[in-house]
Amino acid sequence: MWLFLPNCFLSIVADRNNPQNMLVRARLAGHIEALFPKAKVFESLGSDYKYRSLLSRKVVKQVIATQLENIQYDNFKGSVEDDDLHNAYLKIWGLMRELQRDHA
Repeated sequence: MWLFLPNCFLSIVADRNNPQNMLVRARLAGHIEALFPKAKVFESLGSDYKYRSLLSRKVVKQVIATQLENIQYDNFKGSVEDDDLHNAYLKIWGLMRELQRDHA
């Protein structure tokens, strides 16, 4: 699952070695800690996502549920303060808009 939040972009997948865990991945330093402050993050230089952390499914579920409960913005793009992250999200938004138009 890709998770786009105002302060971080994460990829969350099953831990192939332990079904009780999730592998939380990020492309930018600090993004995992932005959502999971207690996470032990390690670098994987030869991997698609440089930053990674193994977390229990329970913790991941709780943190994501809390994020949903705390949404106050009525426009996601407007909630992103980091210019680089905002610009990246805007490009993705544009690609998905094109996909919608192509399938209308």
